Amino acid sequence: MESLGRIDLLSTLCPMQLPILRPEEVCDFVSRMLRDRGIGFEPSVPSIVEQALGRPIPMFLQMATKELCRSVQGPPATTATPAHVTEVFKSLTTGIAAQQHLQHYYSRIHKYYPEPQASLAHCILRQLCNSSAQGLTRRSLKTTFQRELGSVSHTIDRDLLFSLLMQDLQHDFYIGEVDTNRYDFESGLMKAWWKKFYGGR
Repeated sequence: MESLGRIDLLSTLCPMQLPILRPEEVCDFVSRMLRDRGIGFEPSVPSIVEQALGRPIPMFLQMATKELCRSVQGPPATTATPAHVTEVFKSLTTGIAAQQHLQHYYSRIHKYYPEPQASLAHCILRQLCNSSAQGLTRRSLKTTFQRELGSVSHTIDRDLLFSLLMQDLQHDFYIGEVDTNRYDFESGLMKAWWKKFYGGR
């Protein structure tokens, strides 16, 4: 930008936050996708997809619905059931369909987060992927952060570093505040994948 003489334009940018899809919108999307393809489905299927996704990232919502349609269309064509949803999410978690997208989220931390933030981010995400559906409190995550940071130079403002790291993880769509001062992965699919491949490290 500076070489083009337009560095001043950076200050005119403003962030725009896309609204999070509501559960009923996710269910409606899944229902429409199935109906438009002439696929029957048990009434509980859309809500089971919504629950499995957690707070849905649109790309993962489309990916999961597309795989669900593919798994049901046959031949012979069948009716989508909760068992189909379970199989689809298992396939997405362990197979190659979503691998490149999910692996990108893991690898980009080392690329864009300087140390010690990268190691601290992975530590926080490892703890979150092993948590319940309610996630973990900010206090609990900060305890993990402090333990991982250990005896690193006292010149580091630990409170500020933790706050900035939490902000970065939220802005980059890894985690979200699911309740007051309680956090979890933004995507249920990503959480399941992270737990399978990196939860024990």
